Amino acid sequence: MNKEKVILLIDDEKNTLDTLEAILDQRGHKVLLANNLQLAKKLIADYAIDIIFCDIKFPNENGLNFLEWNSKNNNIPTVIMTGQAGVLLKKEIESLGGTGLLTKPFCYDQMEEYINN
Repeated sequence: MNKEKVILLIDDEKNTLDTLEAILDQRGHKVLLANNLQLAKKLIADYAIDIIFCDIKFPNENGLNFLEWNSKNNNIPTVIMTGQAGVLLKKEIESLGGTGLLTKPFCYDQMEEYINN
């Protein structure tokens, strides 16, 4: 069995956070939740996080700006979750230090692939 991973989920939609938390918890992971990027930064300072899954759109905030901040300050593997898809977005995420892109809706096994690699 794989070692328990500490996963930070960042999304402003409560239903998304609750659903992903339940699934990842059931799969044996410790899950931290943030509904905004300021809280996410506090959790990063307080916990040893293995991987981050971050939405791209927030009211008055941007997941890509967070990705760039994380790459410069912490370099925790970060996967962007979005309803947008496209080669240009994927390239931008990679150029900002992102680990990958999950296009909503996605299969939870896709998350697990990122978690285990």
